[in-house]
Amino acid sequence: MARSNIPLDFPTPDFARVREESGPVTERSMRSLYFAALDTRRRLTRLQQELGWKFQPGQQLKVSIEQKTESHTRVADQSLKMTVQLLVEEKWDVKEVAENGVATIDRSLTRIQLSIRSGVDEEITFDSSQQRSAPGVARTIAEALAPVLGKPVRIQVNPRGAVVDVELGKELKGQLAELAKVLGDFFSPDSIEQQLMTIGRLPAGPVSKGQSWMANVESATALGKLSVARTFTYEGEKNTTDGSVSEIAIAGQLKLIPGTGEKDRTVTLREQQLTGVLRFDAAAGRLLESTEQQKLGIQTAYRELRIQSEVATSTRTTVTLVGP
Repeated sequence: MARSNIPLDFPTPDFARVREESGPVTERSMRSLYFAALDTRRRLTRLQQELGWKFQPGQQLKVSIEQKTESHTRVADQSLKMTVQLLVEEKWDVKEVAENGVATIDRSLTRIQLSIRSGVDEEITFDSSQQRSAPGVARTIAEALAPVLGKPVRIQVNPRGAVVDVELGKELKGQLAELAKVLGDFFSPDSIEQQLMTIGRLPAGPVSKGQSWMANVESATALGKLSVARTFTYEGEKNTTDGSVSEIAIAGQLKLIPGTGEKDRTVTLREQQLTGVLRFDAAAGRLLESTEQQKLGIQTAYRELRIQSEVATSTRTTVTLVGP
């Protein structure tokens, strides 16, 4: 009898048990079982989805990040509420794409719109797209921002959406250092990685509905190092007016690691919550939209003072193809 050509790495049925229950196993029955198993394998493969950025040389993307942060701080019998709304618009010029899919991208800041309301001082508003002279604090922001608006920062991003390299020239480093005094270290490697987490981190291979993967990122804050561990879960394909869209749920755990510079201060993370949703166009290889909500409850003890803070942040990120 001829031998059946069944791959060694493919799981085969238990023929001994089949023989006991059904009688002698023939070449024909073995082939039937093999092709039935192969068909099942193909069906399972079709249910999996490949999720990855498909950058193209010459591609231009508009990335918009809208963020609203509401904070409530209490010290003794005093209370302060503050609302900060931020709009950041960027242009991504894809310069080249390596064989492994890693894209070299010039990332330019094209617009910043900022609003700060505290109920104590006058509202601070700033929009870099407006040409009129800005007063007070807004002028300080405008002067710090002017040298870096439209100036590209070269980054390398892999198909999973992870930053693998950031290039900053000497002159730009100095300009960003000045900007950091006003707006924080917006273009530092850690900051860029944190911002790109709103765009999401994709799995290394095909995934099935319900399958999860993780990504961790750390960033420096005024209270210490903030570690965020996100879990992404593929929820399957959703039919929309734009066609089929891959939906990914986000859940996160936050951990605050206090700095060691101030011995008299202790910081405790009393409450934390992070949830969100990513909508990804698998065929185009591009994020459509992500939304994320984050809540923090922080207690700071400094000598005799006890400071209670609640911070709620919502972030919406969209990516639009603008050329070619």
